[in-house]
Amino acid sequence: MASINEILSIGKGGMNVSKALLSIAGTNMANVNTPGYSREVLTLESQPYASLGVRSSGPDRVTNPFLADTLRNITGALGFYNGQMIPLTAIEPAVNDLDGTGLGQALTTFHGSLQEATANPASEVQRMALLESAEFLTQSFKNTSEQLVDSAEKTRDQAEATAQHLTGLAAQVANLNEQIMVYDHHDSPPNVLKDTREAILLEMSELVDIDVLDTNDGSISVFIAGGRPLVDHDLASTVSITPSDPPAGTAANIEIRKPNGQELKALGETGGNLGGLLEAHNEVIVNSMQELDAMAFGLIEAFNAQHEAGFDLDGNAGGEFFTGLNQVEGAAALIAVAANIKDQPSRIAGSSSTGGVPGNNDNLKILVDLQNDDSVLGTGRTVMEAWFDIQVNVGSAISAAKLGANAESASREQIAHLLAGEVGVSLDEELISMNKANQAYDASGALIRAAEEMSDVLLSIVR
Repeated sequence: MASINEILSIGKGGMNVSKALLSIAGTNMANVNTPGYSREVLTLESQPYASLGVRSSGPDRVTNPFLADTLRNITGALGFYNGQMIPLTAIEPAVNDLDGTGLGQALTTFHGSLQEATANPASEVQRMALLESAEFLTQSFKNTSEQLVDSAEKTRDQAEATAQHLTGLAAQVANLNEQIMVYDHHDSPPNVLKDTREAILLEMSELVDIDVLDTNDGSISVFIAGGRPLVDHDLASTVSITPSDPPAGTAANIEIRKPNGQELKALGETGGNLGGLLEAHNEVIVNSMQELDAMAFGLIEAFNAQHEAGFDLDGNAGGEFFTGLNQVEGAAALIAVAANIKDQPSRIAGSSSTGGVPGNNDNLKILVDLQNDDSVLGTGRTVMEAWFDIQVNVGSAISAAKLGANAESASREQIAHLLAGEVGVSLDEELISMNKANQAYDASGALIRAAEEMSDVLLSIVR
């Protein structure tokens, strides 16, 4: 049987726990609208000695590691598609022909001018129209190339800025790890610090796919790019884009530099916003630039070779029709109508022989057929088919990114709602907890009063 002092101790312990429960409920209710706040709970257990009363430990954060990890994964997938959308949307105007001034329209106009010149090869009007359409074509190549180069540079700049931001977040997590490791040795858990760290991890997951590993000392380790360390306890790596300051059209990749200076390449997919930027840059923009250069170079080589085989209105052998580079890379940016033929319609070599001048159009017919010749580019595709493939690749990438973003956005909203229901604050539940704590407090007070009355009675008997 418990003594009077033990009964008083039970009542006092109950009142202290009830006050703590009221305090926790009040704190939770005060933070109902605080972003990233995880509600706190006390763990109650019987006093170990003869089960005399109750004691509490904590407060502890309510967590759901599975849902938190799922939310980070979905956030990373959504970030990936959003990262793709930024540069892909920017290059869409460069490859569509909706406004009538795109490269596809220029190729069609040039082909039509060649056909009209074939119908009347001696006409200066038709020849001037052909030269004008050639100027339009070369300018369209240049404009398209310029837009793709500009998008490639801006996408790389955005990737570098994202990598810097990721590096900053990693440093913050490492700093929080250090503080949490210190506070975890005290009686008061660092719940606010852990909430802050969890919010940073979610932001980090939008930028890159992350794997989070909890450790026994309260810190966490973060890995990216197939297992490369980004955060290890209180140490953070830096993330950068390589190679540094390359020419436009160079593929970009991430590099992780550990605190000891060791440089690591990615072992797996980057994911997240940064991964989306890099994939759009490397797989779509750079690929489109290379395809465009190949189109320009193949057209220059084939058209010039055939033009040089013909004869102009004065019976002279044809020279270069287009000028450019002697290599594929950069050809689209430098294609131009040759100076010796510019504004000189009589120098268009439309005849296949000197005897056929001026009415012979055999060479012009062959030049017309070049646009539909699938051997010109050496890929089994015609020039127009190559351009169509660029448009399809860009359009398909944009459609896939939009569909992916819509799907992941809906999933993210659902998981975030589930997680909030698990770890967030419910005012109704907190009010119920407050009422229960008040009742327990009153009951403990009544127990103390009863023990005091018993003590008074015993004292009066002794007297």
